[in-house]
Amino acid sequence: VEEVHTVSSTGNPLHRPSMYQDFSRGRPTEVDHINGYIARLGRQHDLICHLHEFVTLQMHLAEKVRDQAGEAENSQASAA
Repeated sequence: VEEVHTVSSTGNPLHRPSMYQDFSRGRPTEVDHINGYIARLGRQHDLICHLHEFVTLQMHLAEKVRDQAGEAENSQASAA
């Protein structure tokens, strides 16, 4: 616990993970290369990595919703 506190208190409070940066800028995230990879590796060893499966699916859903919202905004702006 002390190590976690030390890292959290000395880290850069403005740091944003790369996946967050990609998502917020409308770019594809690396979720397949991180969480998806762990989920696939688990399946190869007859293990189900529920959390990594969930995170991968949820990120893909969030990307899809984000992209559809962006498309709707673009079509509304074009119509105006």
